[in-house]
Amino acid sequence: MRLCVCVTLLTGLVPVLALSFQRIAEDQIFLGYSEGRFGDHRDEDSEWNPLTEAFDAKVDHVLEHYHVPGLAVSVVRKGQTYAKGYGTSNLSTTPPSPVTPDTLFFAGSTTKAHTAAAISLLVSNNTHYPHIQWNTPLHTLLPEFVLSDSYATTHLTLIDILSHRSGLPRHDQVLLQDLTLPEVVERLKYLPLTEEIRTKFQYCNLMYVVAAHLIEKSTNQSLYEFLKENLWNPLGMTSTYLDVAPALHDNRPISEGYWFNPETNETLSTNLAYGPVVRGAGNTLTSVNEYAKWISAHLSRSPPIPNDENGYGMLFGAHSIAETGVVAPFLGAPTLYAAGWTLQSYSGVQIIQHGGAQVGFGAFVVLLPEVEAGFAILGNEMAGMNTASLVLGFGIVEDLLGVEEGKRFDWEGVLDTQNEKFKFSNKTLAALYPDLPKDPESLLPHPLPLDSYSGRYTHPAYPTLLINSTCPTRSYRLKNPEKWTGARLCVDFDNYKTGSFSTEIGIDLFHVTGTFWSLVSSTAGMDGAARVEFRITPDGTVAEVGVEFDDMMQKKGEKIWFARA
Repeated sequence: MRLCVCVTLLTGLVPVLALSFQRIAEDQIFLGYSEGRFGDHRDEDSEWNPLTEAFDAKVDHVLEHYHVPGLAVSVVRKGQTYAKGYGTSNLSTTPPSPVTPDTLFFAGSTTKAHTAAAISLLVSNNTHYPHIQWNTPLHTLLPEFVLSDSYATTHLTLIDILSHRSGLPRHDQVLLQDLTLPEVVERLKYLPLTEEIRTKFQYCNLMYVVAAHLIEKSTNQSLYEFLKENLWNPLGMTSTYLDVAPALHDNRPISEGYWFNPETNETLSTNLAYGPVVRGAGNTLTSVNEYAKWISAHLSRSPPIPNDENGYGMLFGAHSIAETGVVAPFLGAPTLYAAGWTLQSYSGVQIIQHGGAQVGFGAFVVLLPEVEAGFAILGNEMAGMNTASLVLGFGIVEDLLGVEEGKRFDWEGVLDTQNEKFKFSNKTLAALYPDLPKDPESLLPHPLPLDSYSGRYTHPAYPTLLINSTCPTRSYRLKNPEKWTGARLCVDFDNYKTGSFSTEIGIDLFHVTGTFWSLVSSTAGMDGAARVEFRITPDGTVAEVGVEFDDMMQKKGEKIWFARA
């Protein structure tokens, strides 16, 4: 979410990041500090090996500092590949299994580049798919594609949805359900848009799920079959998957996913949790050796993707303005979004990159065409990898560009400062309701007995909420607001496969005042909070509950409303 030239931003009013399958850190642009430009000091002709003892020491440091059990790196430069694994892929084996360049990790939203590339193959194939073009209105290809706005429904094109300018915000909670791709598409019409189409960059995983549905419906193949036959096998990527089952069948080494619990100082397994319906937006299971082949093809603009305006031209073309301003160290130009790739300027050189954040895993893939180089970093702890991949990745970038030591950007220092500043805390919860009275005794009581709120609350697109006045015993305690009345409710999702997305999702509602509550959630080390409101009928029954699940809606003061079943 995140694109992974970023940091987790929990500014102001905080959405329920814990309920997004991809964190906000995967798609928000890093906000740095002005440090002045560094010099352009390159020596492209000298021999260069990125995986030096100094780099190894840096990896060892970030693994410990960011609580990442293991990661792997591959660097491609002028046709030469360097790759190495570090740390542990599975802590439960005896001895712990080491990471190698062939260890498979989930690569999160770096999958989007594969989905966009698959679309480019359909667009370029005028023999079998002449009706599929970049600017074809999607509704003419998928009549079932209907949004809540009729103009958006009839005018959105393929390139619109792949460059995140659809007007639809994330609504990631939809993907927590046990749904098929057609069922996800059918629910889109019930989701509010927050912008006019083509007016604002809004990262939306759902649109890449739609693209996956289009590929499957148009080709009569699963997305995995299409990618394997038309992209991965031609590139020699025979150990890349979209699911765990075929990788296990092929006896591939798969890393476990992990999350770090700072309260207990434990690193805990996510049990390879993932959501199959997220394919298209995430779920690529691959290694850095496999991604070296992917990177090499993109640097040389090689087949099977066409090297023309419908192929690499569109995939690397600037279609959306992701960040209108410029911030250090990306001072050359605003950050742009292509199709599954982010475009930035670093020391006067174009960087084409994308990050990936998936429960238990993190990824970062970077291309620097001007110096014929690129790299991939894959690791097995999502929150830690959000930062570790930037520290390591931009160290590699600065090595490639020959940036002098004294002029390098302090990635670790700046990111650590911002991570601490935006860490989930009592300040986070206080920001939800900044105007509460100073005296907690002045808080208004909840108008109904607690058991009156228990029940099923439904929405045509979002998961059904099961609210209960009796809370379960959890393996961890959720942080409660400093100002609340002591009344608490607990929430579960219906139509949710335990273990398919996360090992455990904890959601509590803490009563703040009157009909207003604070939602606090946690899953796999990701915490989030949101405002909640109950609507009560004149006869004293609960009719609806509204939750600010989506951050873009939250900024507009709008909620997702669930009806009491």
